[in-house]
Amino acid sequence: MKVSENFSNLLKESAIFIVTGKQFAKIYQLRKGEIKEKETIEVNIPKYSDKEGFFEHRGAGGTVLGSGSVYQSNDNEQQVKFLKELKKAIKGIKRPFDSIYLFAPTQSINIVADSFTKLDQAKIRKKLRGNFTKHHPTELLEKVSNKK
Repeated sequence: MKVSENFSNLLKESAIFIVTGKQFAKIYQLRKGEIKEKETIEVNIPKYSDKEGFFEHRGAGGTVLGSGSVYQSNDNEQQVKFLKELKKAIKGIKRPFDSIYLFAPTQSINIVADSFTKLDQAKIRKKLRGNFTKHHPTELLEKVSNKK
């Protein structure tokens, strides 16, 4: 998609826009006055069929049996998997690019930024907090250029 003349400050820039949610991301590349979606990443949360379970625990006092919920989503494990996929996708983007604009939820923006290489961290020009995964690229351009 061609970038409008309204964003003249971005027309000559070579940048990537990384737009993330909790386990979903889109990467756009801005180059030569055009913005294109380059990659979509989605890490699905596993579905558990059984939310009840049986557990056994052995301790100094012998064996303790019990039942209860063993259903736990392992957010940390999912986040590690997501960040690994995101890093792999960023490596695949055609270089060079001068800037990175990061759009991510408040609770994860620094975790996402810290997962980048030191070289890519230095290229981050703006961090915009919020969920922008459903926003059109024009809206992202507006946010970056402070048009809205």
